[in-house]
Amino acid sequence: MAYLSTFVCAIVLFFLVVLWSVIEFFIESRKKEEASI
Repeated sequence: MAYLSTFVCAIVLFFLVVLWSVIEFFIESRKKEEASI
């Protein structure tokens, strides 16, 4: 069971990193659009 909880923790951390990367990319693209207008 300890292995399973560690595995779930790793998945959650990986998901958070991916989600943050997508949000960061979205914010940067919006900033570029605002600057070009």
